[in-house]
Amino acid sequence: MFAKAFALSTDFKPNVASERARIEAAGRSVTVNSERGNIPRIDNGIAISRSLGIVLPTFLGPLWDYTIECIVISVLLPCISGDMAYKNIQGLSPLQQPITAFPEVLTVRVTNLCQ
Repeated sequence: MFAKAFALSTDFKPNVASERARIEAAGRSVTVNSERGNIPRIDNGIAISRSLGIVLPTFLGPLWDYTIECIVISVLLPCISGDMAYKNIQGLSPLQQPITAFPEVLTVRVTNLCQ
């Protein structure tokens, strides 16, 4: 007997219908052009529709008044990926932003798959 394979995740790209709807509802567009490799992108920019990012705290006083309790591994990630520019539209919840960090959660029963 052979087990049947099935997808456990979705590639969330800007051209997926549900992702495109959220992107366009947020006032952005999904574009494709040959100069950028014919890859669906948000406003001819970033080619993802879901992404985690790092938000650094705003310090309200001298830096020496604060204790750093964790190590930030990649402080430059938002600057490098550029995703934060797509997550800060005023009046929209995190779920409504052109790029969201909302995860896909899937529960699958994995017993008796070979029947």
